[in-house]
Amino acid sequence: MRQESATEAVRLVLKELDEGASHPPGRPPDITQIFAPSEHGAALDPERTLVMGNRGVGKTFWSTALVDKATRAHIAQFPVYKRLRLDNVEAAIGFDGSYSSVIAPSRDVIEDCEKAGAQPRKIWEAVLLRYLAPRINRSTPTLLKDTVIWLQENVEEGERILREIDSYFSTQGKRFLLVFDALDTLGANWAELRPRLKGLLEFARLTKGMRAIRTKLFLRVDQGQDRELWNSPDLSKLFNERVRLYWTQYALYELLFFHLHQKAENDFRTLAGASWIPRYWSDSEHRAVFTKIAGAYMGGGAKRGNTYDWLTNHLADADEETTPRAFLVTLKAAAEHHPASRPNVIDHLDIQVGVVNASEGRVKELEEDYWWIRTAFEPLEGISVPCLPEDFDTRWRDAGTANKIRNRASGENRLTPLAFDSGVNDLITDSSQASLEERLRWSLDVIGVLEQRKNGRINVPDIFRVAARIRRRGGVKPPPRARHVA
Repeated sequence: MRQESATEAVRLVLKELDEGASHPPGRPPDITQIFAPSEHGAALDPERTLVMGNRGVGKTFWSTALVDKATRAHIAQFPVYKRLRLDNVEAAIGFDGSYSSVIAPSRDVIEDCEKAGAQPRKIWEAVLLRYLAPRINRSTPTLLKDTVIWLQENVEEGERILREIDSYFSTQGKRFLLVFDALDTLGANWAELRPRLKGLLEFARLTKGMRAIRTKLFLRVDQGQDRELWNSPDLSKLFNERVRLYWTQYALYELLFFHLHQKAENDFRTLAGASWIPRYWSDSEHRAVFTKIAGAYMGGGAKRGNTYDWLTNHLADADEETTPRAFLVTLKAAAEHHPASRPNVIDHLDIQVGVVNASEGRVKELEEDYWWIRTAFEPLEGISVPCLPEDFDTRWRDAGTANKIRNRASGENRLTPLAFDSGVNDLITDSSQASLEERLRWSLDVIGVLEQRKNGRINVPDIFRVAARIRRRGGVKPPPRARHVA
């Protein structure tokens, strides 16, 4: 009876999982809900400037955690992050695409600075000065654009002040970290965005030569592949030191056990047969415990795949990355689907239903960054993968998909798929003859939506394929038409 009640209690926790909506800028996470994967240590390290990751991996979560004093002090105490010495760091937001900061500029303020003649790099130097000049009893003009113009007209004096600020922190044994997030919102199109971001990258490069001032930039993966940003030797060095923010399979299951331990500690211990301690269980112990939760296999035997690997494999994108949100959405939906007549907390039938829910949610989530995803998927409904690249191109060409995306981007002043931009011909080929359809494929490939196989065929991972209603023999079936998310 105790085992049955523990099973029901654990299932209830799964049903009530908060899968985590997009984290808002300017609002630090609740410290009781912070789970700290050891793999994220490099992304939080003040000495590592560039952090790249796709939608949903935690860029804004960690940027807000670093900037907030109380949250930063909390994560500084985690044993896995002790080596980062976050307890001697002060931090502030340099840009987050919102109005959350009094000093960090919005895009409108940046445009106002440019109209006044501001150079891109000087804008970010001015932001740093506005935060820190008072520490050395220096004042700055009220408006950011006036500070920028002053810096441009007083170059040597400006650099002297920056060195004084650096010395101020260094002599106290402290560091100051300026954090940048939502950098895809720096401009309405690539022509606006690139010079602003390139100026920021140049600023970040220069701060690496200071003793105590550091910058951290959270970038989308497609921005990381924009070669026009990295076409100078100094910036390419910055790029080569980048960190990829990602979740390992081990970290995802640790996240699950963190929630179960936090909300049903005794019942989870009864079900697992042991107490969970962060990063204490081995991979084989993870597998054994999840087998008690979901059963061993995805059907009648081992040929169907074990539940532990199958779950993360079918939630992964083409870069073999699974987001925590997709993982938790799947488990929540699985628990909600599970009938009381079947054993275990959940089973393989529930997991398949969960993957369908996660796929719909993941495409909708990715659409927040890449508004053109749905338009690209619509003509592909019913196609079977793996297939030849030309099969996609033909459907897109017949539907006029690439032109629809380009025209809408122009009319609504939005970012196109990266490879559509006329300045990035060399992303795909040495010539400028690549078709828009080829460029659309490349743009989907770089964000992990398409998988290019060695035999020349392309595949769409289940996490996107199901919601896009693309077929694959033996794969998870797309939902009935009425359930398709528009």
